[in-house]
Amino acid sequence: MKSFCALLKQLLFTVLTLLLIGISLLALGLNFTGWLTDSCDQDLGLSISNGNGSEIQPGIVAGSNGAIYASSVQMGAFSEGSIFRIRGKGFRILYNFGQYPSDGICPAPKLALGHDGTLYGTTDGFKQSTIFKLDQNGNGFQTLFEFAPDSHNGSGAVRISADPRDGLVGTASTGGVGGRGTVFAVNTDGTHFRVLHSFGLKALDGAAPSAGVIVGTDGALYGTAAAGGIARRGTIFRVKADGKDFSVLHQFGVSEDDGTHPYSPLIVDTAGAVYGVTPSGGEHGSGVVFKINQDGASYEVLHSFDPEHGSLPYGSLVLATDGNLYGLVANGGSYNHGGVFRLRLTDGRFEIIHNFSTERASFVCGAAFLVEQKGRLYGAVPVGTRTSKPDLFGLPLQNRGG
Repeated sequence: MKSFCALLKQLLFTVLTLLLIGISLLALGLNFTGWLTDSCDQDLGLSISNGNGSEIQPGIVAGSNGAIYASSVQMGAFSEGSIFRIRGKGFRILYNFGQYPSDGICPAPKLALGHDGTLYGTTDGFKQSTIFKLDQNGNGFQTLFEFAPDSHNGSGAVRISADPRDGLVGTASTGGVGGRGTVFAVNTDGTHFRVLHSFGLKALDGAAPSAGVIVGTDGALYGTAAAGGIARRGTIFRVKADGKDFSVLHQFGVSEDDGTHPYSPLIVDTAGAVYGVTPSGGEHGSGVVFKINQDGASYEVLHSFDPEHGSLPYGSLVLATDGNLYGLVANGGSYNHGGVFRLRLTDGRFEIIHNFSTERASFVCGAAFLVEQKGRLYGAVPVGTRTSKPDLFGLPLQNRGG
């Protein structure tokens, strides 16, 4: 007969084994409910489907199967991030980073959807960044391109978007011939990588492009550099898809109340107006919402954030179907933990429409996003620590208070 200690050891071994199996099953992606609520909280890199498989906002892709896709550094079997899917209230991890060195780690929140329905994204590893692809079921993961540190192709934080001409375009925050980052294009199979612009070669063109680029209504690429320029506080730039005619549309920080150091993606409306945010600068030093035409004319600050009513905007703006701009702030609001804001373009009225009651996580290796679908806002913001389980939130556009 086995001793009590032996039986106890066997029991503990069995419990531990079952626990490990349970954790493994969760890591592989069992469905569970309760992650998408109306109680406004948490997560990273949200993607919302509009039913036809098109990209809705920069970095926010629409699955052709009615699902939400997201990337997060706050989750994964190996604590190096994951790609996951939410369909209804069912949750499933599609891919865990960190199992293979060639995969890269710390996936960026900016996903892109190709014309063939493939998901594309990037990682921001400590040694090198990568571009990867996988299908909407999590199969066929492949590293398409690797950025060597300080290479002429670029390195550092890499962000991509799907080009309507069937390719990928993006920015790398460092490296390049000029050493201050690049704008690049690459085929969706990882071939024919080409640098469209290398920062640091042209005087005052900017440095550290960290938010990717958008394709304007004229087919040109628009983006921001977080540093450099006349005041060394960043620029807005334009370049054609073939790399020709690079120009700086705006120099941040030259005027006293202008925004500084833009890190978030731009958006463009159907009329060709470009909108964005900066996390600093402005009348109160807490960031601004700005607008500029694609030709560089009519730059204006639409709103200056302040510490009491909301400050430190992050992630991409949303121009919703009600004609208003929506976004996220990390500070201010009723609980001083930030929230969701609305800026009415008709009269400039600003208000926090939902207050976060939980402290945000450190924005390590990522940012947050917001998107509209069928009269509701869905979003993603980090909470807790890097290893904390992320959440998603949803709320109606109208009649929403804190």
